[in-house]
Amino acid sequence: MQPGTSAPPLTTIVGAQQPVIVQQPVTVQQPVMMQQPVMMQQPVMMQQPVVAGMVMAGQPQKSLIGTLFLCFFLGYFGVHNFYLGKIANGVIQLVLTLTVIGLIISLPWVIIEFIIILFGGGKDSFGRPLA
Repeated sequence: MQPGTSAPPLTTIVGAQQPVIVQQPVTVQQPVMMQQPVMMQQPVMMQQPVVAGMVMAGQPQKSLIGTLFLCFFLGYFGVHNFYLGKIANGVIQLVLTLTVIGLIISLPWVIIEFIIILFGGGKDSFGRPLA
């Protein structure tokens, strides 16, 4: 380009996967409506970051000792899962315990969950660690 001359206007080709910029003079006789490509957006779920020790408003943090006692004494019935807000797990454990065959499955399940909770891996239904 020569000094003192203006650059040719830039045009955007709409409808391509990515906008393509073409440098060439454009002669426009009618007003041109510049359209932006329509992009589909996924709904965004607003979630607050979970930080150790953070208590969400209106939801008290669950007790580690209370969960251990419930798991040890009433774990067969899934009471500790109901306490943590894991309703589906609690119902499954309760139904398994009420069947004779389910007792064989419930015992190892409760022992494993007790060990996980004991070593600090237990979380409530919101994903928060136990206090």
